[in-house]
Amino acid sequence: MAEITWIDAQVIAVLADCRIHPDGGPEWSDAFLETLRGVDLIVTLGNMSDAASLDQLGAIAPVLGVLGTDDSDDKRVAASARTLDTGSTRIGCVFDAVASGLAVETSPFVPSETWKEQIGVLFGGPIAVLIHASTQRPYLGNLDGILLVNPGSALLTAQGPKPSFAVLNIDGSSVDAAIVPVPRTA
Repeated sequence: MAEITWIDAQVIAVLADCRIHPDGGPEWSDAFLETLRGVDLIVTLGNMSDAASLDQLGAIAPVLGVLGTDDSDDKRVAASARTLDTGSTRIGCVFDAVASGLAVETSPFVPSETWKEQIGVLFGGPIAVLIHASTQRPYLGNLDGILLVNPGSALLTAQGPKPSFAVLNIDGSSVDAAIVPVPRTA
């Protein structure tokens, strides 16, 4: 079952699949970091890689997340699944929805036959939002009343889409999501 974390956040930035390494991998641009200013929480969905990149994000807002296949050992992202609970909204977080048993395909999202049951197992009950990654392709959808959000990658575009991340705006039990393009560096 997921680690359940109580949060008091209205604006959440969601990042994934950035693969920042201290030995020559991509880096955050100042322009990108500036776009995150003002968020209440940054959620990472795996494959962020180096703890130093999480530290940079942590200078802007608290960072929580889940473990991908290319992450350093860091307690902020040690869970394989996480439930974020605002008291009125529950958000389920996983790196790979297919490996988690929630989907048979994620680009676009195609649920597994038992996805609703798996939500209960993974997240300890119903959720309003499922945020997931591992495709580098951004996606917003709605299935069975659950908002589906894949932020894409803020840095890597190996599979074609432009760099992006997601922003969740929470107002009581209402959640609005948007895919945000990453600004070009000068």
